[in-house]
Amino acid sequence: MLDPVQSAGKEKLSIVDDDEPRPGPSRWWFASSAFPMIAGTLGPVASGFSICALARPWRQLANPGDSSRDREFIHDPSWLLAVNGIQLGMALISNMFLLLNMAKRIQFSVAQPVTIVGWYSSSICLMVLLSLAAGPSGVLDDVKDEYIWTESFWYGLWASILYMIVASLLVVTVYGAYTKHYSQNFHLTGSQRTLMLQTILFLMYILLGALVFSVVEGWAYFDAVYWADATLFTIGFGDLVPSTQVGRGLLLPYAFVGIISVGLIIGSIRSLILERAASRVDARMVERMRRKAIRSIVVKGKDAVLRPIEPSIDSSASPSLVMNNPEEEAYDEFARREAEFNLMRTIHYQAGVHSRWLTTIVSIGPWLILWLLGAFIFVQFEKPYQQWTYFDGIYFTFVCLTTLGYGDRTVQSNGGRSFFLFWTLLALPTMTVFISNASETIVKVVRVVTLELGKRTVLPGEHGSEGDLETILYMLSFGRLFKRKFSLENDLYVQPKRSRLECDSVDEQVDCDLSNDDPSRGGVAQPSSSRPPSAAEQQYRLISAISTIARDLRAEPNKHYPYEQWAYYLRLLGEDEGSGSTHRMPNIKLAMARRRNRMCRCMIPWAWDDEDSGSQHEEGASHEEGVRWSWLGNRSPLMKQVTEGEWLLEKLTKKLKGELKEGWKEEAGGDEIEILPDFS
Repeated sequence: MLDPVQSAGKEKLSIVDDDEPRPGPSRWWFASSAFPMIAGTLGPVASGFSICALARPWRQLANPGDSSRDREFIHDPSWLLAVNGIQLGMALISNMFLLLNMAKRIQFSVAQPVTIVGWYSSSICLMVLLSLAAGPSGVLDDVKDEYIWTESFWYGLWASILYMIVASLLVVTVYGAYTKHYSQNFHLTGSQRTLMLQTILFLMYILLGALVFSVVEGWAYFDAVYWADATLFTIGFGDLVPSTQVGRGLLLPYAFVGIISVGLIIGSIRSLILERAASRVDARMVERMRRKAIRSIVVKGKDAVLRPIEPSIDSSASPSLVMNNPEEEAYDEFARREAEFNLMRTIHYQAGVHSRWLTTIVSIGPWLILWLLGAFIFVQFEKPYQQWTYFDGIYFTFVCLTTLGYGDRTVQSNGGRSFFLFWTLLALPTMTVFISNASETIVKVVRVVTLELGKRTVLPGEHGSEGDLETILYMLSFGRLFKRKFSLENDLYVQPKRSRLECDSVDEQVDCDLSNDDPSRGGVAQPSSSRPPSAAEQQYRLISAISTIARDLRAEPNKHYPYEQWAYYLRLLGEDEGSGSTHRMPNIKLAMARRRNRMCRCMIPWAWDDEDSGSQHEEGASHEEGVRWSWLGNRSPLMKQVTEGEWLLEKLTKKLKGELKEGWKEEAGGDEIEILPDFS
């Protein structure tokens, strides 16, 4: 007969993982994942602009009275075309190496130097050529007439800027890899790895489609590029429309496929920003709020509840309840651990709310920059042609961002139309990310506030009208009002000593007698049967729990288990929540807190050991009594980067394998057994 806790001694299964990496600084996540994604997206865009810079000459005669569409081109010298072609070739090779590196066809150490050097070289070549073209008349040739710069010139400028940016981003990525902050591999999902290929195909679709429509409709090539961009992004100004039957017929499949392609690219970008970045921000926010909550509790002298109750300490000497309990009733270890668990749950919830608002605010910033700065640039381009004011620019960019596309304001200058393509490729995905973030915050606030106002005016909630009003004001002020009432430390409430129940299974898979047969067992009662479970019963319980959790993994959103259920699963793993032998006080690096709690450190020497140091008693370090950890510690199961169901499923599966392996060894009489291959 085996007790779930006692049976763990045959093959000790650690609840915490010593070798699991903790969340690193967010800047290195950006360097390892976000920067390569940005480079892989903007690199092909820069190469597309380089192609446009070669498509037509860079200058036009400035004949007064003629529009930029009708002015005569000044042919570029052959050496300028040659250098321009060389820089384009280097840029395309750089894109190819980066693409193959993301596809794991070329090693990081080979691909990155080629990509960085190629993009920097292309940027420098374009800067030199642009400087010569923008210089005094006669530098390129003997043309003495006044001239203006064509759209090709401006596309070369945008390409030069983008090459410099993406190459610099990859320099940071390479630096982080060679300084061992992360491995020399891109930490990207499959969909994110294909984003660069999607961008390349989409740009080819725009440029080749523009070439076809320019021939069919008799448009200038760059006018067709401007039209294709406005069409596929569903802006549709109406200043350029197909007039031939062939053009209108080709528009139907061209627009249909192109709009779907835009949706796929925006979806991949949204996946990068909202899934990968948001999860990283959540992890860092939880860690920050966890430390802040512990620091606040300790500094205010309310940390008695954080100290585990050692089995050797007499029950009469147990610390009295300090927080929220004026009667100072004694509490048991199970209740103390539940208080830790509930506080950690609250930290997770508040960190999620804060991180969602943070991502919303961060996404508002780029959107405002693209809106207001974009308006300023458009005004500078269009003022000589249409006398735009800054308000006209703001109106135009807002109409474009929201894809209203009224058509009463359109760009006509060479620089304005080239910048329009550059701007839309950045602005519309930014708008999509902003709307997605706003739906997680602003929309929810409006819904919750509406419900709270309804409760207050029609059907007050359980806290009464005054409590509902305080809740509304707390949310609307982003936690500034009634801060003390909604403080995290208020959630560290320990209930008086009471019995706890351990069920043989979960969700009625095994019948459970909820009677309290042994209330003296540290707050955790045994099932109705007084005998400990046999090995077969223990394995059956593990299989039942695994079955339940496997079903929970399909739930949306991810299921969060209550403390009673966590305590049961941990007991199956050999961890008794009612015993303080494997529990510890969470660490907090605060000198003042250390000075104020010297008495605590004398009573329980390991309580304030540094979790981040190499101490043998640090949280997660093995010793003869087991593994000490806290629900509020950085090694808590609730601090893992996987879902609760995934973590429990992995641990319970390892436990079951260990149980079966022990039984297999006993049946084999201690002989060596064949180890099955691991195909994971």
